[in-house]
Amino acid sequence: MCSSDLGPEYCVVDLTVRRVRRPRRSGRRRVLVALGGGAHVRRAAVTLVAAIVSSCPDADVSVAAGLTDGPLPQLPAGRWVVQRSGLVRTIALADVVIAGGGITLQEACALGVPTIGLAVVRAQRPAIVSLARRGAVIDGGGPSLTSGTARRVARAVARVLSDAADRRNLARQGRRAIDGQGATRVARAIARLGQTTEAARG
Repeated sequence: MCSSDLGPEYCVVDLTVRRVRRPRRSGRRRVLVALGGGAHVRRAAVTLVAAIVSSCPDADVSVAAGLTDGPLPQLPAGRWVVQRSGLVRTIALADVVIAGGGITLQEACALGVPTIGLAVVRAQRPAIVSLARRGAVIDGGGPSLTSGTARRVARAVARVLSDAADRRNLARQGRRAIDGQGATRVARAIARLGQTTEAARG
C-alpha cells in the first residue's frame, strides 16, 4: 500500500522484507518479470520476454504467474514461477526486476533489487513516476504494453545488467525510498489527523 500524494516514504511493506539478505552468487544474470495476473498481462509477458532475451541472450528470465487461474502461454525462453505465498524470496534472487506499480515494486525497492517499473494500468503510473524521480526505479512506461514498450524495457534491462554502478545506485536509492518505516509514518499521520479533528471540534 502506498500513497502517491504523501510519497514513497509512506509505502507500507512487511517489516520482514528488510531483514531478507540477498545472496552473493555468480553465473547468469537473473531477470524477474512480475506484472500481476490476468490473461492480457500474461500475453504481454510473452512479448516482453522475447524482447529481453533478444537484448540479453544470456539472461535467466522468470515470469511470475500471479494469482489468476488459467492456462499459462508458452514463453519463448525462461520459465513461469507459480508462487502463492509471496515473491519476496524470488525477488531477492533477481539481478533486476520488472514490476507493475504495486507491492512487488515496493518490495523490490526495499530489498535493494534494481527495478524497472512498468505500469499495467494507468493508476500505477503515479507510484512509478514518484519512485523514478528519486532514482529508485527506472520508469518503463505503460500502461499500453506494446512491442515498442517491450523493446524499450528490454534495452533498460540490458543497460542495468551491464552496469554495476547503475545497479548499486538503483539498489541504494530503492532502499532509501522504501525504508520499511512507512507503517510508522502512516500511524503518526493518522494520530495527527485525529488530534486536528478533536481540536476542530473543541
